[in-house]
Amino acid sequence: MILTYKLFLASPSDVNDERTCAETVINDINHSVGKKDGFQIELLRWETSTYPGLGEDGQDVINQQIGDDYNIFVGIMWKKFGTKTNRAGSGTEEEFNRAYQQYNEKKSIQIMFYFRTDHICPK
Repeated sequence: MILTYKLFLASPSDVNDERTCAETVINDINHSVGKKDGFQIELLRWETSTYPGLGEDGQDVINQQIGDDYNIFVGIMWKKFGTKTNRAGSGTEEEFNRAYQQYNEKKSIQIMFYFRTDHICPK
């Protein structure tokens, strides 16, 4: 039997390289130690885990489709905060708030945040 961990990756658009890297690392883990030790990580990203739909706004559609059924929340930030939603300062903030609420209610989730540390050149 294979144990599946669901990982939700949240971030604004300025860390696309990091998002792609995370997917590569997860695939490598799944094909190496995951295969050997009987587990896999299912990556949930809005780009690949959702589809066009109706909702209050785009983030609402993502929330409905991703839901709260994941074990690990990983946030990545750099210089952008993201696009404001009707419920938070950005989609990433809203996704974090949902994960944090889940943590407070059930303690059934790991939350990790990473910050890109490259210098920011003002335009």
